[in-house]
Amino acid sequence: MLKGSAMKTIRGEQGFTLMEIMVSVGIFSIVSAMLFIAFIQSTEYYNKGQRKAAVIQQARNSMELMSRNIREASSISVASTNTITYVQYDYDSDSNNADDTVKYSVEANGGVNRIRKDVNSAFKRHLTDTVVNVNSLTFEYFSTDTNLDTNSDGLADGTEIDTWGNGDSTLNGTELGKINYVKINLTVDKTAMGETSSTDLVTSVYLRNLR
Repeated sequence: MLKGSAMKTIRGEQGFTLMEIMVSVGIFSIVSAMLFIAFIQSTEYYNKGQRKAAVIQQARNSMELMSRNIREASSISVASTNTITYVQYDYDSDSNNADDTVKYSVEANGGVNRIRKDVNSAFKRHLTDTVVNVNSLTFEYFSTDTNLDTNSDGLADGTEIDTWGNGDSTLNGTELGKINYVKINLTVDKTAMGETSSTDLVTSVYLRNLR
């Protein structure tokens, strides 16, 4: 049994009042909510970065494949702004060991625009999947033939090549045989969570078999 001053000390102690407990709980709830919101926002930014990285990687893979294949062209048969068709020796590695015709273009598929690849006039594959939209795929054509380079900038562009040829604003006939340098421009995007991530890529390809 406690006596004297010890008994007085215990009786004199006080716990937290209801108001103090409510205030503490309120402060804790506010801090927790702020931390949760910060966590959600950081997660959204991370996911957005991951999606953009995926778009960029897919665009780079597509550009790498196109440039690698076009580099091996033995001749170009169609040279338009949005389509390129060329001949490559035994592209499909089949038993006939014959030249194959390869075409790159853009088509609407799965609700988006995708890069389409055809071999010998038959569908081969899509280079991009349905979560990436191809805004633009264009080709520019040049020649390193100095006789065609009228403005002396080191390369003859499509207009100069056409002027050297028949001047009908279309690259055809002997004009196609002068092309040995192709510039590829690709723009892709992906829309997620109300925001669009867009990527622009440009690469230049020297046709090693047509120099």
